[in-house]
Amino acid sequence: MAGLGFGFGAIAASPVWPGGGPGAMLRSLSPAPEWDGIAGSGFTTVPADPVRITAKPVCRLLTPPRQWFTDELVVGVAAAANSGGSLIDNLGMDKVVFHFEGSAVEVDTPGFHTFADVNGDTVTYLGWWVRLKRPVGVKGFANLYVEAIAQDASMQGRVIGPYVFAPQDVVYEGEVTVGSAGGADFATLDEATDHVKARGWRSSLITIIEPGLYDMTADNAPVMNDMPGYCTITASVPGVSIGKSAYVDDSSAVLQNNNMPIHFAGRDLTIDRNNVVEIWGPTSDAGFHWLDGINVSTSDPAGRYELRRGIAADAFGWFARGYPWVTECAFSKIAGPASRCALVRGCTMEEITYDIATQAHCIVGNSISNHSSEWFNRDNPVFTVRYDGAEAAATLSRSGGASAANAVYTATWGTSTATFVTGNLEKYYLGTDGDGYFFQDVIDWVNSLPGWNASVDDPTFAREVAAGHGSLRQLKGQGFGGGGNQNAPADAKARDVQIVAMFDRHGDFFQHGTGNMENVYCADNLLDNVETQCIFISTTKRPGYSNDMVFINNTFFINPVAGEYYDPAALSSQLGRRDTVASHIVIAHNTFVNQRILIRTDNAGFDLDRYCLIANNAGDRIEFAGAPDGDLAIAGNHLHAGSSVPVGAIGTTIGGDETSLYANVQSGDFRPAGALLTALRPPVVQYDAQFEKRPVLCAAGALA
Repeated sequence: MAGLGFGFGAIAASPVWPGGGPGAMLRSLSPAPEWDGIAGSGFTTVPADPVRITAKPVCRLLTPPRQWFTDELVVGVAAAANSGGSLIDNLGMDKVVFHFEGSAVEVDTPGFHTFADVNGDTVTYLGWWVRLKRPVGVKGFANLYVEAIAQDASMQGRVIGPYVFAPQDVVYEGEVTVGSAGGADFATLDEATDHVKARGWRSSLITIIEPGLYDMTADNAPVMNDMPGYCTITASVPGVSIGKSAYVDDSSAVLQNNNMPIHFAGRDLTIDRNNVVEIWGPTSDAGFHWLDGINVSTSDPAGRYELRRGIAADAFGWFARGYPWVTECAFSKIAGPASRCALVRGCTMEEITYDIATQAHCIVGNSISNHSSEWFNRDNPVFTVRYDGAEAAATLSRSGGASAANAVYTATWGTSTATFVTGNLEKYYLGTDGDGYFFQDVIDWVNSLPGWNASVDDPTFAREVAAGHGSLRQLKGQGFGGGGNQNAPADAKARDVQIVAMFDRHGDFFQHGTGNMENVYCADNLLDNVETQCIFISTTKRPGYSNDMVFINNTFFINPVAGEYYDPAALSSQLGRRDTVASHIVIAHNTFVNQRILIRTDNAGFDLDRYCLIANNAGDRIEFAGAPDGDLAIAGNHLHAGSSVPVGAIGTTIGGDETSLYANVQSGDFRPAGALLTALRPPVVQYDAQFEKRPVLCAAGALA
């Protein structure tokens, strides 16, 4: 059908504010007459993002780029900024300008865009939208830039792009089918992608027409990682999975993309993470993959607690290379579902563990439930060791922290000492037993020493778990007696010492943990029954920065039931690390059930600027861990009974707790109740997490 792009059904009507509020007609935008089909040819002056010297608005794409369309395509961005302590007027923005090959339109108000996703389901997102139009008689590739201008004139503007979109005669240059039992063009995905590349198709469709498990192993020339389109892979029948039938070693446990950006599309398609380390692909944003309306799960019976080469599956890094685009997908029974993505939009995530959307750029409209790391955070008995020889004293120690690489076990008896190096957890493991890697290797070594004995407590853990996880009970996976500040070696003389495996894998919803980072938008997400730090802005880069990050209308319900090591009271949403700067961080109208916000000014050199804002949130506490920072504005928050008003805060109200402030958190009903309804305040964001317009006075938190 003309006018359709990847991931979209029929083009929707103009975005409008619900309830008769202010609206904006959806403007159309075509390249200038100078555009000749070559990307960039329409521009006389190419928009450029200024070097950052002060705060900028947040601006991120809501629509994956490199889409082909024959008539028109709606494209949107999320954009927001702190405007003197509020985002109530236009999300703090003056306007957003779309620049498309020499033509430009200004969009002066955001709106809600409703459309059918790749599966035909109706979805709605708040953003700044424009309708890209193909000009008459010209086709090709066109660059889009988006300029965001804040209401606060002291802020700089931000320009993102270029992003390629393709007005074309066709959506696909070619189509083929795949079926393992015959009756299709090709039996394997490798044959199909080789065919696509041989034809030079820059936008293609591969449809799998028979159920089954399909592998992707091809990595052949030519390299087309930066092609201005996708090789779309979809399924026309249920029961189609892409994955690996067995694990051999890390280097072969990757789904090869055959050097092309892939668009995985539609709910009949599942990516099975069992035996898969990573989806290979480009690391440049010219060719990131797009996961669109598919299922991502695992067939491993251990589900989210699956292991590969004896360690937690999430420890390998990131599931899809680069910063993929992820829209309306269903994630289940896996670890680390959507970390380091360019866009995480409208996804459901159930029975997951570890980090959720760490280092992601734009996180909107997702529903997350039943997150836990409990199995990774308990002492699992593996083997028991003792020394019954003639020497008067004997000890066992292990160097390194939790999940240690190159951990060294040391046995000492009398004047004799023996050591065993377990191997490196961080490099590719070839899967060979007896090379100093698994617990069974350590057990065999102990039993080779005179006077020593090791007995297996759990054969599965002994055979299948890396020995770098070994520890003693209550040490949270840390080594013991291995030097430094570690605990004393274990006394094994004529007494049993039980070695346990503990992975110490906790989770964060969003974390800025490495490098420098800016321009993050996170809104309208629901986290129900999770065990995470919700917002954790704490880069390890020193000196470093976290710039221009907006978190609005998110609901976080933290599992209140403590476990062996899990303690909800110990979790915090945190800002700050030593020698780092936080500039223009906005946390507004979020609901933190059972979690506090901790501002880490106890870390020397951490500084917040005057554009930072914590406003109209509902939660446990807001606290400075060190001296207050007067540049941070804290206003209009509601805190649990027993809390204190943060130093310098205005408009703080206190009273109630998770049992009285919401309709029924245990059943997932987070509508405000009790003191939240009696302690009303002016809103700082016009619409709530359910797109309801907030009244003149409203409750703190994500829902009006």
